Amino acid sequence: MRRWSLNRMASLHWRDFGEEWVVFDEASGQTHWLDGVNAAVLMRFQDGPASQAEICEFIDQLGGQRSDALVKQINDTVSQLQSIGLIDEVADA
Repeated sequence: MRRWSLNRMASLHWRDFGEEWVVFDEASGQTHWLDGVNAAVLMRFQDGPASQAEICEFIDQLGGQRSDALVKQINDTVSQLQSIGLIDEVADA
């Protein structure tokens, strides 16, 4: 099972704009504009490593309705967060 965690160098500062979020990563100096689902995915990683199933459970707890489209968005978000260096894949323990 693949799992990811927040990059240990990341230092995130959040701003809520209703249905959208802005997060500034102090370590990289980058600012990212996120919709609610993308923000929730990144927030989940602040609690510790997570698999796709754990992320889906977290979204469910927030009141999201699981669908194929939502699972695809979560997968896309994980790929994007990894490509910009905010999360890293962790080895199986």
